[in-house]
Amino acid sequence: MVEKCPDVRFVLDHIGKPAIKAGVRDPWRQHMRELASHENVFCKISGVANEADHAGWTREQLKPYIAHAIECFGFDRSMYGGDWHVMELAGTYPQWIDVVDWVIEGASTDEKRELYRDTAIKTFRLDR
Repeated sequence: MVEKCPDVRFVLDHIGKPAIKAGVRDPWRQHMRELASHENVFCKISGVANEADHAGWTREQLKPYIAHAIECFGFDRSMYGGDWHVMELAGTYPQWIDVVDWVIEGASTDEKRELYRDTAIKTFRLDR
């Protein structure tokens, strides 16, 4: 569908819901690369902790999934999603922000602004 509708903007929610609890990364990683090859697909960095063990996840467990999604889509097509209040099944909203901040700690100010603000504005055309 993405190929047949190049003028439509698609948003992949919850980084595609990988099987984090089971520790499975493939074929999810390849699927992410394939989707990211289409410039009209954007990725929402959200819902990640809910795909892990709700009571026992660690930020180290979540990092490779978040990092891979951002690596595939870039900051210009990745956007932060709080997934509040559903996120609270697996943690707190401040914990989720801390995890994302930790994963992107080496990013530039402009990249962080893209993730937390500008990509959503562009994707959803909020600047009109």
